[in-house]
Amino acid sequence: MVAHMTVSRTKTRKIVPGPNNTAVRIQELTLKQKRFVEAYLGEANGNATEAAAIAGYEGERKSLRVIGARNLKKPSVRLAIDERTQNDGSVATRTERQAFLTNVMRAEHYKVDSRLKAAELLCRMHGDFIEKHKVDMTVNRSEQKAEITNFLDQLSARASAGALGPGTPIVQVIDATAESVTEAEEAHLANTPE
Repeated sequence: MVAHMTVSRTKTRKIVPGPNNTAVRIQELTLKQKRFVEAYLGEANGNATEAAAIAGYEGERKSLRVIGARNLKKPSVRLAIDERTQNDGSVATRTERQAFLTNVMRAEHYKVDSRLKAAELLCRMHGDFIEKHKVDMTVNRSEQKAEITNFLDQLSARASAGALGPGTPIVQVIDATAESVTEAEEAHLANTPE
């Protein structure tokens, strides 16, 4: 199955397989995108914000950050960067970077600060510093009812005090909502086996 794509004014450079058996059409890079790739791999040292500025994109730093991030998500730009890094011996591969950092970390003739920094970078490369928390978001029906009832009581008190404008319509809405919550709770309890 081939995905339907809109017609673009730029030339198709390549068609590559995409997710779910679709085809992704890689467009020719614009002049600014070519400059972006060159800057990203060169002078900007992998900094997308700097690469966007060097390539001639205009805007404040925040705008350039967004432009750089968007460029890096474009398949044509990613492909150009990947092709350059595969064919260019001056750009270290991930394996080469890991080997270099491992050598620095293990070499005793380097200062301790350099060795620790290499160890830290290796840990970051492998995601060792990512904290994962599991949060249980389950709430039982009685907790939900108590929370809703508390909210409605507060809202009713504010309405009665005149803090919400004309109190009568809002109080009627609150009373109707409270009744429907109570009815739903009673129906749930009636259908729940003990």
